[in-house]
Amino acid sequence: MPPTAWPFVGREPVVADVRSRLDGDRHVVITGAAGLGKTRVAQEVIDRYAASGTPVVRVVASPASAPVPLAPLAALVGDAIGIEAMNAARRSVAALARQGSSRPLLSVDDLHLLDEASAIVIHQLLTTGTVRVLATVRSSATCPPAVDRLRQSTGVDHVELGTMADADIADLVERALGGPLSGHARSVIITSAAGNPMYARELVEGSVAAGAMQRHGGVYGFEGRMVATPLLEEVVLARLAPFEGAERTALELLAVGGRLEQPLVERVAGFEPLERLERLGILVAEEHAGRLVLDVGHPLYRELTRARLGALARMRIYRTLAEVDAALANPSGTSTPDEQLRAAVWSIRGGLPVESVILTAAAHRAAATGNTPLAAELAHEASRRTGTTQDAMLASWCLSLDGDHDQAIAVLRTALRNETDPWTRAAVRLRIAEEHWWFGDLDSGRAVLDEAAAEPGPWDALREAQLSAHAALAGDVTESVRLGSPLMDHAHPWVRFVAAVGYCLGMIYGDGADEGLRASRALTESLAGTDVQPIGDPGQHHAIQVLGMVAAGELAAARDAADAAYAGAQLSPSQQARAWAAMLVGLVAELAGDLRSGARALAEAERLWTTVRVWGFAVWCGAALARAQAECGDLDEAATTLARVQAYPRPPQMLNGHLLDLASAWVAGAGGDRVAAAQHIAAAVRHSAAAGAVANEAEAWHEAARLGVLDLVDHLPDPRGWSRPRSALAAARFDLVQARLTGDPVGWERAASGFAAMGAHGYAAEAATGAAAAYRRAGSSRDAARLDGLAGTHLARTTALATPLVARRAATGPLTPREAEIARLAAGHLSNRQIAEQLVVSERTVENHLYRIFIKLAVTGRDDLAAALAATEQG
Repeated sequence: MPPTAWPFVGREPVVADVRSRLDGDRHVVITGAAGLGKTRVAQEVIDRYAASGTPVVRVVASPASAPVPLAPLAALVGDAIGIEAMNAARRSVAALARQGSSRPLLSVDDLHLLDEASAIVIHQLLTTGTVRVLATVRSSATCPPAVDRLRQSTGVDHVELGTMADADIADLVERALGGPLSGHARSVIITSAAGNPMYARELVEGSVAAGAMQRHGGVYGFEGRMVATPLLEEVVLARLAPFEGAERTALELLAVGGRLEQPLVERVAGFEPLERLERLGILVAEEHAGRLVLDVGHPLYRELTRARLGALARMRIYRTLAEVDAALANPSGTSTPDEQLRAAVWSIRGGLPVESVILTAAAHRAAATGNTPLAAELAHEASRRTGTTQDAMLASWCLSLDGDHDQAIAVLRTALRNETDPWTRAAVRLRIAEEHWWFGDLDSGRAVLDEAAAEPGPWDALREAQLSAHAALAGDVTESVRLGSPLMDHAHPWVRFVAAVGYCLGMIYGDGADEGLRASRALTESLAGTDVQPIGDPGQHHAIQVLGMVAAGELAAARDAADAAYAGAQLSPSQQARAWAAMLVGLVAELAGDLRSGARALAEAERLWTTVRVWGFAVWCGAALARAQAECGDLDEAATTLARVQAYPRPPQMLNGHLLDLASAWVAGAGGDRVAAAQHIAAAVRHSAAAGAVANEAEAWHEAARLGVLDLVDHLPDPRGWSRPRSALAAARFDLVQARLTGDPVGWERAASGFAAMGAHGYAAEAATGAAAAYRRAGSSRDAARLDGLAGTHLARTTALATPLVARRAATGPLTPREAEIARLAAGHLSNRQIAEQLVVSERTVENHLYRIFIKLAVTGRDDLAAALAATEQG
């Protein structure tokens, strides 16, 4: 259901300013464009004066009442007219003044719609000092003379209400929804609303009602294009309705073509219509690279104008753009790659002929800019016309990035039948095998690579490289290093690129993070200026390097790199690009202890990977999300996520498949089933050790220590034969496990220092808490206090961390930190919905927490919570 209650956000400074002016015996007119919240601000001011005992009279003008003199003032003047109306208004106001402690406040909404008689009466009340006036006016409205005189009276201040800040727009939407937005949804809403809170509200309500915006893993994101409510369409289209002829033509050109050079639009629509549209704010003109560029005045003008153009109308406009662009082209024939791309798109969509070489170049340019849907459209058309393998490879790659793996394979199979060059045939097979892996069919992918055995030659190295990559993605890091290592210095760049995927991942998840990171960086440098697009995405090694930085203990650098990629991907049309970026941000944030950001990004990544049917990564992100939710104390959300992820199709072996076992352990352990938690961890340890994944084995043992199940020796392998790994993160995990086994406070403190040095503040807080407890048991109260303070310092740099180790230091008695937080809010008389909005969780999660709180504190309702909490804290 769409949200029904929208909070008041981002306008407190305006409310304070207005109240200050009114308290100083000034009158205030709030002006601003439609939808900026003038009425809401005025209502907040009114409510606060009314609450303090000030008499308030609210007048609402409207187009319906404007023709009827004094209709808006009926409550004040009754049936009186002329001078009697003025006297009646004075008597009514005087009666109100006797009821209150201060001069009455007269609020007039949409002052510009008042009739002349009403404006004169209010003007008289204002000038005689009978009332204080607070009014709202739409900035673009034409006011009657009497209203203008009122606005220009002595003692009247004008407060301009501007657009809302981007952060406030996002906060408004998230609080109304009761859950966080995905990065993409946040960017789309901010861009489309352009600071207008009403536009944001109507877009969200329309999209939720239509199913275009949905909640997944606690995070709201778009499942399709935004949908405006009828109200928003009415408001925006009413603004555009008066324009016909050349003005409508110019608007449609900009709606379809996007930002356009002024000479191009002028050639079609003429100069005077453009000047008028600019004057009215329907279009804007800006200097860009020495040229005047035009665009619509608001993003919704484009969206709603386009939505009302039929297929033939759009084709006509594209054709017009292509023909005029060609007529205005540089006589020398030179143009930039972006100009060539634009011309090709307009021609194709306008039904005009395009040379194949131009089409191919345009497809490559679209891919280079990250617009993979457009690149797929152009490359597929080029492949259909030319039949070249190069175009087929690009088309398949772009189709794959948008999740159409079946079509990608079909395009490649057609190209393979016609291709004769052995190197290119090997590359095509590599891509087909990769497509099978993406949706979890490793056996079919291996079978495709085995086809190449019938065509032996130097290109076999490419097949061996892909086998290395497949081994890594299947979780067999020992095999991936064995196969990839001999190919890292191969002469052919395609071989080096693919082999490095397997080798570097194998080293990172084995016990050679520093070497894996060094090798990936060296490969990136060696491929500078080399086109590897036919066989892989250069962005793969960005992801590998972030994972390498994490394993090597360079969390700050990893987070900077992940955050930069995430910020750059949010408005990308490529869902897979957004999935990669969200996955990396989520994994790094969770390790750093920022569980709230981590959970949000992982939920976004999980949804995106399922959309493009890359099930291995969907499982990876979903399992990490379930663990993060459990670490936050949100057990119900974690159990729901785990059940969903367990139903995904997935290969029998996969990189980071142990995360599913670890998520199961957290859900079981948080629910009180320590034996089941230990059994799940044992499975993760065995699988990781068998594959040579030292980093994952260390993570599994670390989780056993964090959950406090190392004592269940009947259900776990023996950790005593485990050697300290070389990679920084795995080594710090080892130190914590040993400290937990021995109870040595110095060991606990060493683990805390290791985690702190790499920026893993959540783990550092846990280790410092363990060290404080160990020192306390040893009778060293000074060291215990020191480590407890250190734990608090690290805990302050985390969000929502509620794990068993840090719960030791929380003064919340039997409650977890999250339960204590919710209990305090409930004791403060906040509703479940208000608590959910503040903590950015679902109402169901709040209800379940309260149920457990009532049981633990032996109370039956909210009224008893405050006393129970006080008793717990004193105890």
